[in-house]
Amino acid sequence: VQSYADMEGEMANVRKFTGMTTEEVERLNESFKTMDTRSSREQLNKLAQEAGKLGIASQQAVIEYVEAADVINVALDELGEGATRDIGKLSSIYGDAERMGLGKAMLAVGAAINEVSQNSTASASYLVDFENRMAGVGKQADMSIPKIMGYASVLDQNAQQVEMSATALQGIIMKMYQDPGKLARIAGIDVKEFARLVREDANEALLQLLDTLGKAGGMQALAPMFDEMKLDGSRAASVLSVLAGNIESVRREQKLAQEAFDEGTSAITEFNVQNNTVQAQLDKAKKSFNELSVELGKDLLPVMRHAITGASALLLVFKEVISVMKENRALIVSVAAGIAG
Repeated sequence: VQSYADMEGEMANVRKFTGMTTEEVERLNESFKTMDTRSSREQLNKLAQEAGKLGIASQQAVIEYVEAADVINVALDELGEGATRDIGKLSSIYGDAERMGLGKAMLAVGAAINEVSQNSTASASYLVDFENRMAGVGKQADMSIPKIMGYASVLDQNAQQVEMSATALQGIIMKMYQDPGKLARIAGIDVKEFARLVREDANEALLQLLDTLGKAGGMQALAPMFDEMKLDGSRAASVLSVLAGNIESVRREQKLAQEAFDEGTSAITEFNVQNNTVQAQLDKAKKSFNELSVELGKDLLPVMRHAITGASALLLVFKEVISVMKENRALIVSVAAGIAG
């Protein structure tokens, strides 16, 4: 009965966040029962709640979100709670959800994350966190998710803190738009060509700027340049120096992320592996057992309700008897003594 109550509680939360009716949520859960996944139905309902928080309300759209989010969760279990919601937001912010459909867009982002993290020391959680922090500036600069991911991968591989790295990269991108001529002069780049490149391809402009700075020399040569750009001191200099010294790595990671994003199958491939391990088979067996428990709990609920009601009535009788005995204890003692005599 408690298993059934827990499941019904999750379904109630789905109704709360999506605005669906009870019947619609029940039909949604019937779809969940047929999904071949190691994730429990409670977990799938939590994903449906995420969809509601993102403004997704129709049954088909919620199913699409849950299927994509479940693939990402199983394939990239190191991402942690809430990462699928972040990926859903990113897909919408960059316009990929509108262009491809939310489910496909999320799988494309998941594929890029999986491929980049598998082929480098960059962690999946770092990539998602960095993408989130860069979303506003990246969108305004018309830079895609795979392009941003290339920078994130190189920075994580070189042990740069995510918050500091994102702040520094945001700073130099904004400087490019605010005063491209000044940055071009400092770096020794043709001003008109750089300004045109900033307008047409911000990513290429940034790569060329960093490449030029990298060729200027080490920190001794770069520090005055960063200072003149009025970037955030030594912290920004450290981050930008790493990028300036690894431009080819950035390009390689961007290419890898873009190819995985366009193909969109890497996360699904990894899901198929992780969804058929021995542990996955055990999880599925537990899931089937729990489903039986839930169904039995639903049938036993009236019995349990009557049992609790009956037990409550019995406790009330005991309480009243004890109350009468306490109020008349002197009389009871006298009567008992008389009977004993």
